[in-house]
Amino acid sequence: MMKLRSRLADIWELAGSDPTTALESARRLLREHPKDPDVLALVAECCLTARNDVAARRYAKRALTLRPGNGPANLVVGKLYMEQNRLRKAISYLRKAMRSSESRVAAHKEISKPLFELARSSRQYDEARNHLRSYLGRCPNDVDGWMDLAWECYYCGRWDECDEICEKVKALDPKSARPFIMEGWSRHMQGRYADAMACFRSAIDVDPGSAQAYERLGLLKEVLNDYVGAVECLLFSLQLDIKRTRGWDMLLNVLGGAMQQWLFPSSESAVMPDLIQRICESALIHASDDSMNAIILRYHVYQRLGNEVASLAEGQKYVKLFPDTKVAEMMRGVLRSRAIPEQDDDEDEVGQEFLSTFGHLLPSAPIESNEAQEIERLWELFQAGSLAIPEI
Repeated sequence: MMKLRSRLADIWELAGSDPTTALESARRLLREHPKDPDVLALVAECCLTARNDVAARRYAKRALTLRPGNGPANLVVGKLYMEQNRLRKAISYLRKAMRSSESRVAAHKEISKPLFELARSSRQYDEARNHLRSYLGRCPNDVDGWMDLAWECYYCGRWDECDEICEKVKALDPKSARPFIMEGWSRHMQGRYADAMACFRSAIDVDPGSAQAYERLGLLKEVLNDYVGAVECLLFSLQLDIKRTRGWDMLLNVLGGAMQQWLFPSSESAVMPDLIQRICESALIHASDDSMNAIILRYHVYQRLGNEVASLAEGQKYVKLFPDTKVAEMMRGVLRSRAIPEQDDDEDEVGQEFLSTFGHLLPSAPIESNEAQEIERLWELFQAGSLAIPEI
């Protein structure tokens, strides 16, 4: 038994530096001890690290069948539910993991985040910030955690606090563009457009390959009615990261193809609906996974293409996979209103909230014919992979 415990400890330590070798070693150990819950939990954790969620769940459940209070196995299942955004389930398993000395510290580290997400999804922002600060008190060097807190301050309009957190992130990760992007987006929402532009320039200086920086810069240019510049930046962000689903969604929003049909002012710009159709088709090719953003993108794209059945299916999939989110709550309202024929022309109250949430992303003026031609040219360059770095 002591030898088994020693081997388990060695593999747990190896998992942090060489997860592939750790998984191979854990599976060899499992062949020798197929019904040991601690070994099963170890294999589950290694599978989770290797992104094999199906196997991780299977081994963790087997461990919990043998020993329901197994801390590491409960921790694995909690993490899996977090990835699915099933926050209440995640919290339940993480609380069980906290009762075990083997997983208590790790569970404490993990549980603040789903508590934070759950509070945020119900718009209890003060509670969400408290949970996140509790987590950061234990993990003060977690850059992702600090950025989450910065976003919470942003949602509440706590601009000064948001800036303070961004400065902390710059010190923790000097090569990250994210705090500069956060500051730029904050200033954008305050109407300080020149300052926002300077922040996005700084983000690109720090990380010239930041797709998000160019994406946010594109949205800022849209607000300034520079539609060609906006499309150029958004296309360049996709050239840097073609599977960035938010980039496709934002591109279609700027062109009026995702949220609502844009009425073009003259027949001279009739080429644009055809371009939007081609962009929609490309977006569907590259947004093929079941992440939150990809499903929302497909939901909008199918709407734009007139495929009501496929659009509804994507909405239903989102609600099923991410039931505890605010978007899922709003989506349920949209689905209810679209499922009842006699209410098709009415604005469902929750559906209206969904539109108002993203309303600032809708275009405010039509595209001129010369702009349409330039956007067509930019799309062709993007398709060829030869779009130049935009001027800032």
